[in-house]
Amino acid sequence: MRVYFQEMPGAPAILRFAQPGDARAVARVQVETWRAAYRGIVSDQFLDAFSIEDRAIRWDELLRQPEQHLLVAETTGQGVIGFAGFGPERTGHPEFTGELYSLYVLPAFQGTGLGRQFVSAVAKWLLDHQYPTMLVWTLADNPSRGFYEHLGGQRVVQQQIEIGGRLLDEVAYGWSELKSLSNNASRSRNFALRTSMLHYDADDHWAQVPDGWTWEEVTATAVDSRDRVFVFNRGEHPVMIFNRDGSFVAAWGEGQFARPHGITIGPDDSVYCTDDLDHTVRKFTPDGELLLTLGTSGKPADTGATSIDYRSIRRAGPPFYFPTNVALGANGDIFVSDGYGNARVHRFSADGNLLRSWGEPGGGPGQFHVPHGIAVAPDSSVFVADRENCRIQIFSPDGEFLTERTDIARPCQVAFDAEGRLFVAELGYKSGMWPGTTAPTPDATGGRVSVFDPGGNLLARWGGGMNPTAPGDFYAPHDISIDSHGDLYVSEVVWSAGAKRGLVDPTCHSLQKFVARG
Repeated sequence: MRVYFQEMPGAPAILRFAQPGDARAVARVQVETWRAAYRGIVSDQFLDAFSIEDRAIRWDELLRQPEQHLLVAETTGQGVIGFAGFGPERTGHPEFTGELYSLYVLPAFQGTGLGRQFVSAVAKWLLDHQYPTMLVWTLADNPSRGFYEHLGGQRVVQQQIEIGGRLLDEVAYGWSELKSLSNNASRSRNFALRTSMLHYDADDHWAQVPDGWTWEEVTATAVDSRDRVFVFNRGEHPVMIFNRDGSFVAAWGEGQFARPHGITIGPDDSVYCTDDLDHTVRKFTPDGELLLTLGTSGKPADTGATSIDYRSIRRAGPPFYFPTNVALGANGDIFVSDGYGNARVHRFSADGNLLRSWGEPGGGPGQFHVPHGIAVAPDSSVFVADRENCRIQIFSPDGEFLTERTDIARPCQVAFDAEGRLFVAELGYKSGMWPGTTAPTPDATGGRVSVFDPGGNLLARWGGGMNPTAPGDFYAPHDISIDSHGDLYVSEVVWSAGAKRGLVDPTCHSLQKFVARG
């Protein structure tokens, strides 16, 4: 379950389920809220010693527990601004089955309707999981406890609790029915409520690789009409095919690629493989029979580039110089992002004739610094992941610049689901940085996945790279694909982005499946 709201003015904010990478942000909200709300109630000595560092360690432990349910509110620019914990009632109370364990909102966002959004979301989750009633405990001297009374909570019981060497009164409020509360979205004019069912379970051991086989790293995946997953990797068997349940099917491509980079499957199940170091795009049957080659093997275009570092490009050129990915138009036209050594998008006819190219080095509209990913939207517009400009540029099929989206951290690949939602694999700033470059801020995000609705509103975001080896977090997201069930496959270039230099555990996952849950 996901519940979302729109902050006005400014960028959208979302309520989403917390991940282990959120531990420090959650700790910050808890510490700052406690110090603001409980000064004069809890001892100053306790509050001053209540540290973000200590709480972050504890939250990291809690967020790894499967029974832990925590929603966080996140805004662009502000990060996590509040959270709510919830689940089954913990004391065995005879009348109440569910419990709101915690609710914290940063002082600057209190009074905006966010607390009401949290309670509504929690009530809906409890109802969905067969907990028809709810209890919440709060300090009797908490100046905000009237919030629960305003929402219809009835005072149930009072007890004493020891905090920082003081005995304090604690009050429980209860709701005997949750249906109206779950529908009681904020009426504040600062928010507009949207809901969506975006919830995934991460599985980083999904693929059943044959005994003795390995992949150095997975660069990309693609899904065919039977929901078989083609895994493009830099091991000895560059194209491995798996059923949706992870069972191994077949492999091909041994000895055919200089360096696998991107893979795309068309509606007829033709397989398009982008080989960046070979400067080619090749089209195969699902069994690996070569059908078409775009570009000249081993021969880069003349762009003045002297290496794979995009900063050495001097001018735009023809196809290809380290091409990156392929997208297909509804009529079969082939769009290629090109790439590390060029700054162009090329459009070919289905039979391989070059129709047009656009782009040049730079940061302006229609210019690129590593056009790394590409997808064609349901309305036929072309979305290009302009990685080092930290944006997605949107074009007409003929290359006319339409607009851009910038709430992105070094996007590597983009993909659309059946409902037109945009999924973005973002490399972030904790891996794969070019020599001499630095993150925009010390706490800039690491690798993550973001989801946007067709209007460009942020729906969900997870990862961040705080614990990149943990399931659900990321080190170097490089590609994302979606099957017909809405399950996601996220590949990561862990070895080349850092493991070969000792920057991350080399056993870190290079492919994760995210199973969609209702």
